[in-house]
Order: sequence, then structure tokens, then C-alpha cells
Amino acid sequence: MKNIDYDAYLASLGDFETKQIKIIKKYLDEQAEKDEALRTLYRPEKIDDCYEFIKECAKRKASGGSACLEDAVVFKMARDFYLDILPRAAEDAPAIKPAEVKKAQKTVKEVAGQIEEDAAAEPEEEKLDIQSVEQEEQPKEQSEEVLYDDEGQGMLFAF
Repeated sequence: MKNIDYDAYLASLGDFETKQIKIIKKYLDEQAEKDEALRTLYRPEKIDDCYEFIKECAKRKASGGSACLEDAVVFKMARDFYLDILPRAAEDAPAIKPAEVKKAQKTVKEVAGQIEEDAAAEPEEEKLDIQSVEQEEQPKEQSEEVLYDDEGQGMLFAF
């Protein structure tokens, strides 16, 4: 059999997209121009979520660890994601209730007042001397002498 020049063959086909997510996005962009329902619900920033949805559906249809879906099926899943799945997910999302700021502010003021009272009531002799603590934290100088254990192994630390 004659050697095939694959690079020349692929060049003769012209440019074609091999990234699935870009193919799906291109299809959705084209369909959004034609279909008003899709145009109102299509959000390009959610294309990654759409792709993950399609992958999960394909995994569930897989047998033996592999799945083969026609392009029409994948494109239908992409349309369904934007027309059915995404709006339903937004409806099912719990409403986020803002925190009650006044209660939190009141609690913070009470705790701050208690801390100030405790600090004022503390006897002077119980307060820590910062200089003495800093002096204690200074590391002890290590000797250049190498220490060995009972088996003759060098020790990094001697306690």
C-alpha cells in the first residue's frame, strides 16, 4: 500500500472544528438568530454548563464505557438545556434571603463592649510583659558539633 500524506489530505479538507464545545456553541449561535424562543433564553456564558449536561447525558446512555450519539441528538440536548433545563433550575433555586444587618451590628457592639469591660477589669500585674515574651521566643543557637545516636547515626535534632 502506498504511503498516505495525512497532512496534505487534511489540508485539502479545509478548516473544520474538532472541539465539541465550539461546535455546539456555533450551532446554538446560528439557531439563536433563527429561533426567538432560544434567542431569549440563550446565554453564551453558560456554554460550559451546557456541555457538562450533554456529557452527563451521554455517560448515562453509555454501554461498556463508551457512547456514540448523533449530532442531531447532541444539538437537541443543547437546545433542551437552554429551553427547559436551565429555566427550571433557576425556578428551583432557593431564594437567597439577605442577612439582618441590624441584629448583627447589635451583637458586635455588645461583644465589643464586653471585651472592653474585661480588659479594664484585668489587674495590671496579670498583663503580659511583651518584652519578656519576645526574649523567650528567640531561637537558641545550635552548636556545630554533630551528635550521634546509639546506633551511630547522625542526629539532626537532640532533645
